[in-house]
Amino acid sequence: MILDNLLDPNSETLADQFRNDTKPDAVIGAHRTEMMVRLVHHLENDVPGPVIGALKILDELSLTFVADKGHATHITISVDAIDYAPLENGMPPFHYRVNYTQPDDKNANRLSVDRRSNKIEDVADFVLEAIASCR
Repeated sequence: MILDNLLDPNSETLADQFRNDTKPDAVIGAHRTEMMVRLVHHLENDVPGPVIGALKILDELSLTFVADKGHATHITISVDAIDYAPLENGMPPFHYRVNYTQPDDKNANRLSVDRRSNKIEDVADFVLEAIASCR
């Protein structure tokens, strides 16, 4: 999959953008950043797929795919602490939160889909599922 940086294709990579926004003393923020960097590398290097528009917005990865029919889906990926889970090494466990909209024929009543997983492969599958819903 090719993540096309919509903000500035000639600027730093998306992974670098996440890395550069991390505060060195923020352990939880650094962990979230590392998860996002691993995800970006996985999507770019290990997942076959189309060119998809990508932006880093705050702590989220925002993806947009437009199909040949003009249908589009917007995918938002963030790293979130699992609610009410016991701490592991002083930190809450984290998972990826993936949200996307499924287009309909009239682009009027869009269904929002929310998926969560701590496995990077699942996140890639969710992104491909969102792309498939748009074709």
